[in-house]
Amino acid sequence: MRDLPDSVVLITGAASGIGAAAARRCAAGGARRLILVDRDADGLRSVASALDCPSELLIGDVADPALWDDAPVHGLS
Repeated sequence: MRDLPDSVVLITGAASGIGAAAARRCAAGGARRLILVDRDADGLRSVASALDCPSELLIGDVADPALWDDAPVHGLS
């Protein structure tokens, strides 16, 4: 993965496995902000607390339309 300076990255399944690894890599690659999504609230908070990058957490199922109603992804530029 190339460097991601000044990028905003949304990662689903970020509480563990490949999603958590992607979050770590994106933070190390210089992402400006991460939006992390998972149903596992404790796991998501644990991953986010270890990152050297600002992150916003969305706790819920990505298939649930209500999750996206107040998501910080609206109006991203």
